[in-house]
Amino acid sequence: YPAGCDAGPGNSNGDWISTNGSTWGHLVDAGLSANWNIRANLSGSTQWLSLQSLSGDVAAGGNHQLEVYFDATGLENAVYEAIIRISSNDPETPQLTIPVTMALTVGVDENEFSGIEVYPNPAKGLLNITIPTGINEIKMYNHIGQEVKSENVAGQISINWNLESVPGGTYLLKFVNDKGMILNKRIIIM
Repeated sequence: YPAGCDAGPGNSNGDWISTNGSTWGHLVDAGLSANWNIRANLSGSTQWLSLQSLSGDVAAGGNHQLEVYFDATGLENAVYEAIIRISSNDPETPQLTIPVTMALTVGVDENEFSGIEVYPNPAKGLLNITIPTGINEIKMYNHIGQEVKSENVAGQISINWNLESVPGGTYLLKFVNDKGMILNKRIIIM
């Protein structure tokens, strides 16, 4: 989608623009008192996923809550995955990628993921993970939804991840068992 502007008045840091991708300036410097508009788009066949709003304006330093709705009507028991991509004029994060997962199961055993231990949390350098049998895969995502680490762990019960090269921050661990069920755990890396 082409970038769009509102009618203003311009908010500081709501009007960043670059003509070459490396240097940034403000629309107001070009005589325009306006702000960039942000638009989101759902593509593909994701009838089970919908968003309350597909576009909106966020003032500099502000935030906006995005409501995501799931509809399992007529779907088979399975794991459904999608990605929500939000484009913005933030030069540090021009696109935010949010992985979305919906796992449909019948008669879920609440003990399916008992026995998962992740320590220390916060972690520095090394992360110890203990899992019960039946866990097939562990993935780690950063705050913008990028997969940072992934490992097939079928048949293992103890995993040690070296995190020396992983920047500090909050991460999401996704555990997938042999039935396709998913458990997410948040960790902090220092």
